[in-house]
Amino acid sequence: MKINTRTDTLTGSALDWAVAFCQNPRNVRLVPEEFVFFHTDRYHYSINWGMGGPIMEKENICAKPHISQRDGKHFYACKWNEAGDIGEYPSIGSTQLIAAMRCYVNSKLGATVDIPEELL
Repeated sequence: MKINTRTDTLTGSALDWAVAFCQNPRNVRLVPEEFVFFHTDRYHYSINWGMGGPIMEKENICAKPHISQRDGKHFYACKWNEAGDIGEYPSIGSTQLIAAMRCYVNSKLGATVDIPEELL
């Protein structure tokens, strides 16, 4: 069963699953407590620059550090940059990769996404 979840709250395996689903929805398969992509490979887009970085480059996603007005903590705001227009699909996260991958998923699937309940 899948649960509809806000894109801006996705983390960990749920976020990585959503990114993999954006990349190729037919090849994402769930196995106990994790997901596989192309049947055998595990992907960690939100913590591995070698996996998430190329998506940022290809999709023209930029991430910048900011300070939260609400609690004073640092976070990264991520904005979609397409055809020179910065500001579409804004996302935040505790790291640049988390913010960027949330931005990517938001741009492809929308502000909410159906995530397998096993990943939440």
